[in-house]
Amino acid sequence: MFDLPKDSGKLKLDLFCFGARVEANCFLNEDARMIKRTRGGLGSGLDAILPGDVWVNIPVEEPFTKKSPYWIDKVSGKYSLWRDTKKICDLKLPSKADWYDEKTSSGKLVSDIGVMQGTYFALYPSELCGFWDRKPKQNCRFCSIGLCYGKTESEEKSIADVVEAVKSARRHEKITFVHFNTGFYEDHSAIDSILPYVEAVKNETGLLVGVQCPPSPDLHKYDLLKKAGVDHVSFCFEIFDPDRFVEVCPGKADTFGEIAERLGDDAYLLKVRDLAAKFLCNVDPHPGQLIFYRALVYCAELWGRGPVAGEIIAGLESPECSMAAIDFLAECGAVATVCVFRPCIGTDLECENPPKAEAIAPVLARQWEAVVKKSIPVGIAPNIKTAMVHLQQESACFSDGSKGFIYNAKCSALKALYRPICALKRR
Repeated sequence: MFDLPKDSGKLKLDLFCFGARVEANCFLNEDARMIKRTRGGLGSGLDAILPGDVWVNIPVEEPFTKKSPYWIDKVSGKYSLWRDTKKICDLKLPSKADWYDEKTSSGKLVSDIGVMQGTYFALYPSELCGFWDRKPKQNCRFCSIGLCYGKTESEEKSIADVVEAVKSARRHEKITFVHFNTGFYEDHSAIDSILPYVEAVKNETGLLVGVQCPPSPDLHKYDLLKKAGVDHVSFCFEIFDPDRFVEVCPGKADTFGEIAERLGDDAYLLKVRDLAAKFLCNVDPHPGQLIFYRALVYCAELWGRGPVAGEIIAGLESPECSMAAIDFLAECGAVATVCVFRPCIGTDLECENPPKAEAIAPVLARQWEAVVKKSIPVGIAPNIKTAMVHLQQESACFSDGSKGFIYNAKCSALKALYRPICALKRR
């Protein structure tokens, strides 16, 4: 069925869409990382490693997984993945993170501060996303942060707590990358909130740092992030289809739409409006989307090609719209982070079905082809594997195998040059 490890990217997509059943003889609480709902994203499953060192977060608890043809077994202490009656591959599970039980100087558990996602450490050090606090709520309909905040993670995280947790992750997991995420602030102070944490982690560890915040109307705040040493910036506009954006992300549509109206003839706003309309076949984007695109283009000019990303959720709009979003991002010099929609328990969309793998496959093919076509470097930083999304290189298996030979060689050369720089920063 799969030619592994070459087709591990295809198997990863299948597992996103089907999930897997877990046999009674599997003791995940003892043998694997905890299954922990984290932050506002679509994470909820079991981290595992497929052949070829491809990480995947496998849904195992959602109702749709009960009908999955995939199942996980344990024999003689080893885990394996099966489809119906056929063994697909051995399954490597990252060991249980006992260091999560370490406490910071203030007495907080490391697991209440942050969580491993793939090979990097992820933190949500800010207050609850403001869209959840509104009455009525205007949260994104796939989002689970309001169900997790204060339950699976601490509401209060001091700078000292975060630095200590990051050092613990570096000591035990040899991480190279830390990712910060915030929700929406009514006063648009998300970057101001995250900046002291970023500066402290950079100064204390020298690790690579990524930041994902709602877009700031004040573009000069991104200069502060750049000055603080942030290595990667991403924006979750989620949906490229203007009408679907309003349905899925009502708070973002209303709030950022009002900001776009106030900005009027802002040069960046006009630039991204015309560019996005081109990829939407001359359909105007929603004003709220433009604020995301405006910040994204500014950051792409500030950081250069590659360190800026736009996140979309495949399966909540047509594949054609998702592919248009990828092309738009590549035209801006940014890469696409493609999340496969997962109907997480308790969210507004929990009763929806996950998408079909065959519908998402062309989207992932385009994710790879876009960076090759525009020669946007990816995979340069060392030891960064994502379990929740496909790396661009993992999506190459969905495309024509002849594409990207010269591009891959260039990226490999850049990675070889960048590795000692990262090591020097950490020292």
